Amino acid sequence: QIPTFWDFFEQENGFYWVQEAIAGHPLSLELATAPWSTEAVLHFLRAVLTPLAVVHRQGGHHGNLKPENLVRRAD
Repeated sequence: QIPTFWDFFEQENGFYWVQEAIAGHPLSLELATAPWSTEAVLHFLRAVLTPLAVVHRQGGHHGNLKPENLVRRAD
């Protein structure tokens, strides 16, 4: 669930992060549907927070974390 990190670099006062491209859709599309059941909310939170917990346990950091930047992989 976590994309492979390949490299990073700075160019013209910008910082760029190069990682695996993920085929899927942004989670912001899922958030647009309403209403959600309690079970659906819990499932969604586990799907998002479990990979983030793995990243944090390994000392990794995330940046600009928002639904538009989180991608649900296509099946």
